[in-house]
Amino acid sequence: MGKESEESGIVYMLVSKENVQDSEAPGVVHALLEEFSDVLPDDLPIGLPPLRDIQHQIDLFPGASLLNKAHYRMSPKEHEELKRKVLELLSKVRLTPKKDGTWRMCINSRAINRIIIKYRFPIPRIDDMFDMLAVAKVFSKIDLQSGYHQIRIKPGDKWKTAFKTREGLYEWLVMLFGLSNAPSTFISKDKDEHIPHLRVVLTTLRTAKLYE
Repeated sequence: MGKESEESGIVYMLVSKENVQDSEAPGVVHALLEEFSDVLPDDLPIGLPPLRDIQHQIDLFPGASLLNKAHYRMSPKEHEELKRKVLELLSKVRLTPKKDGTWRMCINSRAINRIIIKYRFPIPRIDDMFDMLAVAKVFSKIDLQSGYHQIRIKPGDKWKTAFKTREGLYEWLVMLFGLSNAPSTFISKDKDEHIPHLRVVLTTLRTAKLYE
């Protein structure tokens, strides 16, 4: 959906492919999204994302080790939901078992986050960001579908993501939500510049097999 204002510019937000057809975004945007419909699927493809140059690396403090703690106590209903979620992730090859209302599966990463070396990036000042946006009139927001699950864990670091259930020990093959360390944005000055920028982003998603 999108709204146009002389003071604030234009914002296009892709909510779903169905909603796009009824939005106020110009026809040129609809045409572009239709051209790149293969990177806008309803569900992520089955299987692991490709091993790209960028992988999630987990650096621990030298000599640090993880405590061996028991799994959390759960009610029968909670346990059944956890089993269902783990099986769903296994069927999509998002994690692998190690040999030795609606619910959301949450992994408590506090223990490993305490011993992960933090990346200290400078925090941007909000007024500087507004200055950078001063001439921008057109904005697009692209939100990767289950974005963390489209980034592979670096080989050799998967064991650090292990979690326990009653059924066994599992480790993640893709990045999970909640780990310390992780983003990107781009802006265009006007509508004419924005469409080529959007094309570059969508082409990059297609080449890298990333799905929105």
